[in-house]
Amino acid sequence: MTRDGQTSNIVSIQVTQSAPRILTFLGNYAIAQNPDGTFAVPPTPGVPSRRAKRGEVVVVYAIGFGQTRPAVTSGEAAPGSPLARILPLPTVFFSSGLLSVPSAPDFVGLSPGFVGLYQINGRIPGNSPVGDRVKLSVQGTATSNVVDIAIG
Repeated sequence: MTRDGQTSNIVSIQVTQSAPRILTFLGNYAIAQNPDGTFAVPPTPGVPSRRAKRGEVVVVYAIGFGQTRPAVTSGEAAPGSPLARILPLPTVFFSSGLLSVPSAPDFVGLSPGFVGLYQINGRIPGNSPVGDRVKLSVQGTATSNVVDIAIG
């Protein structure tokens, strides 16, 4: 870019189709809601919270998953019908130590009514590790950050 005869530095950047990031709070815990609306973190004073249970469906919030089907124009709120989905579905991993359990989510896509906010709806596998810091990540065309979720 040139302005008033001065040329700026040339910078190269890599643009990818997606760069998923699971949103966090309370340190590195996923913003993940249990079916009753509580957050899937250890019981925390002042926060509606409890550990998620194996077999329950949780909703995890994220950004950066990229283009959906149907496509939604950048800066516009996601529609409620039809839902804007990510296809093919990525895989969710629940890990602790050497154990890593893959899971197929029910839905990954934009949260209706929000701009750029994605949600991952999926069931905690029956053989998932348990504990206050089970590692959670999502792998599709790109891999997300690794965050914590409490499963008891």
